[in-house]
Order: sequence, then C-alpha cells, then structure tokens
Amino acid sequence: MASMKKFIALFLVAAVLQWGGSHAQQPYVNQQQLACNNNNNITKGYSCNSFQKSCLSYVTFRSTPPYDSADTIAHLLGVDPNLIASLNRFPSKTTAVPSNKLVFVPVNCSCFGNFYQHNSSYLINKGDSYFTVSNNTYQGLTSCQAMEAQNPFDPLKLMVGAHLLIPLRCACPTYYQNASGINYLLTYIVTQGDTVSAIAKKFGADAKRVMADNDLSIDTLYPSTPILVALSNLTIQAPETNPSPPNERKKRTELIFGSIIVACVLFSALGFILFFLWRKGKGSALGEVAFNASFDDEFGNGMGAREFSYNELSKATKNFVEEKKLGEGGFGSVYRGFLRSSNIDVAVKRISRRSKQGIKEYTSEVKIISQLRHKNLVKLIGWCHEKELLLVYEFMPNGSLDSHLFKGRSLLPWNLRFQIVQGLASALLYLHEFGDFCVLHRDIKASNITLDLAFNAKLGDFGLARLVDHAKGSRTTLLAGTIGYMAPECHRTGKASKESDVYSFGVVALEVACGRRSIESRYDGDQASLVAWVWEAYGNERLLDVVDKKLSKDFDLLEMECLLIVGLWCVHPIDSMRPSIKQATQVLNFEAKLPNLPNKMPMPKYDIPNISIIKTSEPCSPNMSITVPR
Repeated sequence: MASMKKFIALFLVAAVLQWGGSHAQQPYVNQQQLACNNNNNITKGYSCNSFQKSCLSYVTFRSTPPYDSADTIAHLLGVDPNLIASLNRFPSKTTAVPSNKLVFVPVNCSCFGNFYQHNSSYLINKGDSYFTVSNNTYQGLTSCQAMEAQNPFDPLKLMVGAHLLIPLRCACPTYYQNASGINYLLTYIVTQGDTVSAIAKKFGADAKRVMADNDLSIDTLYPSTPILVALSNLTIQAPETNPSPPNERKKRTELIFGSIIVACVLFSALGFILFFLWRKGKGSALGEVAFNASFDDEFGNGMGAREFSYNELSKATKNFVEEKKLGEGGFGSVYRGFLRSSNIDVAVKRISRRSKQGIKEYTSEVKIISQLRHKNLVKLIGWCHEKELLLVYEFMPNGSLDSHLFKGRSLLPWNLRFQIVQGLASALLYLHEFGDFCVLHRDIKASNITLDLAFNAKLGDFGLARLVDHAKGSRTTLLAGTIGYMAPECHRTGKASKESDVYSFGVVALEVACGRRSIESRYDGDQASLVAWVWEAYGNERLLDVVDKKLSKDFDLLEMECLLIVGLWCVHPIDSMRPSIKQATQVLNFEAKLPNLPNKMPMPKYDIPNISIIKTSEPCSPNMSITVPR
C-alpha cells in the first residue's frame, strides 16, 4: 500500500513538471493591460517560470515620430542602436523609416523578483502619466502596474525631469519549448484587426501553439496588448525607407539609367586598361600567391566554407569604405559587409599587403578554423585570394569583449559575464581535447573574443594557432602572443602549450570579474599587474575588493568567488600547477570543488629575452596590451 502511495505521488509530481511547468503558459492579459486601476499580478509581467533566468528575447515596436530610427528607438527601449539597425536591415542607425513600420528589438530578458523584464529608463515630461507612458509612448510593452511597482512616484504626481524605470515585458522559453525547437519568445503588441491566426501566419508560427502559450480559449485580442509568439528563428526583410514622390522617382530613374550607360562605356575602357596592367604585373609576389593552383588545393578541403570572388566582397563592403571598418590589427583590417546572395551580414578580414607574416597567418587561419565546429568559435564562411587575401566570418553584432569591459560600449551584467567565461572555457576545451589534433590558440585575449546577438562568446583570430599531437601537447615556436596574456614560461622557452593557453584564459577570466586590463601602468606597484593584485587580495582574504565596481555589488557571490579563484588557478606562475581546461570547466560548472591555492603568489625564476622590435595590435597607451611580432 505504501509503495502504491509513493508511486502515485511520484506520478503526480512528474505530471505537474511535464505539463504545468514545461508548457509554462503565460496568460494573455486581455483588456486588463490597459486599465491602471487593475491590481492583478498578471498585468505586471510574465512570470519567471522557465528554467532560464535570463535569455535573448525580442519585442516589437511600431515606428512613430520621434521614435522612427534605430537611434531613437534604442534610446527609448534601452538597447544598442547598432543591434536594431543590423537586425532590421536599416541602412544606418540614424535612417528614418516610414511611420507604423514594425521594428524588431532584441533585448536581454532577465528575472527580477517574480517577473521577467528588460529595463529601460524614461525622462518624465510635462503631462506624462503612468497610463500615457505605458500605453502611448511604450505602446503596451509595459504597464501602469509594472511601473508603479518599481518607481517611488505618486501615480498622480510624476516629477517632471526625473527618470522612470521602465520594465519592458519579455519572457524566456521553457525546457519543453527548447526541446521542441523554440529558441526565442517574441513579445508582439497587438494592433487593430489582429487575430491569433494572422499573427501566427505573420511569423510562421503554429496558431494552436500561440493559443496554448498564451492560455487563450477564444481568438479575441485587444489592440495595444502583448501576446507571446514562440519562434525557432526570426527572419526579417529589409525595410523601405521614406519613399520619394512619384515624379521625383521617375526623374531619378531616368538619371540613373543614363548614368549607367555612360558608366558602362567608361568602365569598359577602364577594364581593358586594368586587364593590360594586370597581365603585365601578375608576376608580383601577391599575384603569384593569388593565382597559384596549389593555394586553391590547400583551401578547398575546409568543411562548409567557400570561395568568394573579389567583386562580391568588394560590393558587400562598399569597396572597403572607411565607415564599414570594424577594427584594425597588426596584420590588417576587418570590415562589415552584407552578402545579398545569402541575405546575411558578415565580417571581412583584409590581410595587410605590408605584412610579411600575412600570408602565413592567412593560410594557418583558414587551414585550422575551417575544420572546427563549435558554438563558441567564430564561424568561417569563406575566403578570397583573387586579388587580395580576404577571410569572411559571421558578423558579431555585439562586437568584441574588450569593447564592453574597457571601452564603455555597454555595462555587461553579471549573468552575461559568467556566461561569457563559461562559453570561452567550452571553446578551449573543444580545441584542446576533442579534435583529431590539439589546437593551441596562442593568442587568447579579450579583443579576440566576440559576442553574438545573445552575448554568447565566440573565440576568433586563429592566425597564430598551431596543430599539435594530443600526446605531445606543446610546440616550440617563435615568441608570439600578447604581453599581459602570455604565460611566464613562454618568455623563457618560446614553447606554446595547453598550459599557456589556460594561462591566457585565466587572465581573461580575471579581467571579466574585475573590469580592468591585465596590465594597467597607471597603477603603482603590484596593482599594475592584475594577476599580482588579485592574488594579494586573495591572500589577505579580501578577494571581493577586486570586483568590478561598475557591477554595484549586483552579482552572485558564489559565482564571483568561483570565477576569481579559477582565474588565479589558471594563471599559476608554475605551469605544472595549472589545471587542464577540463578541470577548470568542471569547477566553473560547479561539478568539482574549488582548489586550495597558496596565500602568496609563487614567483618562479625565469629569464626574459630582450625584444628589440615590437608591434602593437592596438594603439599603444598605458591601458593597452602589446603584441609580440608573430
């Protein structure tokens, strides 16, 4: 009898978890969203009933002056304008789009108390009320009740010039939804005439699923109210910008047509001249490389990546115009491009013609990264060596990690920082342990870690990477890497190893936790070295003193302690005392205990060779790391 009761109890628990929790329906708010005197909790936001505490989510906003460009909408909703412009295919972040245009906005959705939300800030103007701000300005993305719960103002007396905290409504997929292929939840604001069937068709979703996810029994919706749409992917067509009048368009078409004819004649003549000059000078070093058949064979074995024509990449980057430049390193520049044939944004790496090491780096990068497949590695899309050495990568809309940590692009919250380090650890574990060969990256640093739309870490720049046998695990090479991230033994032996990669990983982990660079010459003594400073704080039992002050103590204490101690473990000056990346990953995932480290940082003796020539991968300043010649 007792065993039967136990079985029934377990069955009921399983049923609740499978049905009630896994579907995690978020009830539709009906007209209650529009009434400020309604105190029902349902109007405050979507409940935190997913296994994810934070995620990438989307909300919709309809353009209306003055919020009719990526810049102005981003300012209102508290996101990066570049993300809105990229996602919606706007020509630029300042381009005005037609009124009532549906704009998709990516937001970082997190649990605050019992509800999911993305926080924005709004400056109160004369005549504003909770009702007008929630239902007019924010178009129903928030509610009176949600704002009242998080702001100190009397609902009838909003203080002009003060700031309101705006909790935007969003949600994260449940385990059940993830398992069935759902990656994102879209908060769509209903408009006049919308039905569940029409909304489902608009986004390629299943109408029955939309009904279930919003706990709807009848297909009745109210304008300016939010409804959740579960999506596998979000596909957006490029918008039209404000159109010209018909007569003006006709004149412009005639002018363009005439210009095209003249241009064709000129370009034909120019083409003959350029072809003659190319034939005359194709014996140059670059020409030999670009048209060598063996070069093609070397690159044709990559999985998935393909060869592009120079013209295609030139058009994608608008002939490598300066405004498309994303950054510049020691061996070339990176440009943003758009491939119309694939309808995707890309990053095009252009190897400098002045770099003697450029061809070697280019070959190494393609040979290695084209064979790698991991969610935390930048994906190589293709290459071109027709006229120049070009590499084509997936575009990372959130830029590099160092731009957020050190250059003020955004304040990364703790949950994203910890996620980034875990992602980097996963990528390095894959490189070291799971391929036919061990891949030594040799240049792990914050500027080589890029962030996708969901702020997932993607390790890139494999120009210095080397393949070694798993049993060997190291390789003696010329001194290469970036000062501040290079392990001590590399200066002495020039030997790259798994342990030296782990050291670089540890430095990045400490930078993420402390919000400062590995070397800061503006500080005196031990504080100039991040490793020495953190280790001293650890020995004095004041480890949390080194935490990034910009986090304002808003972090998980156990995760922070874990990250700092794992970081110190990885940067142990004696290479044999460092963990493998597998051990470090297990501790970061709380699958193993924290290590016991000495209170005082060990100081092994080693000789640092004199380096007479150095080059910088970034403009040299007290806050910048220096790259040793590759």
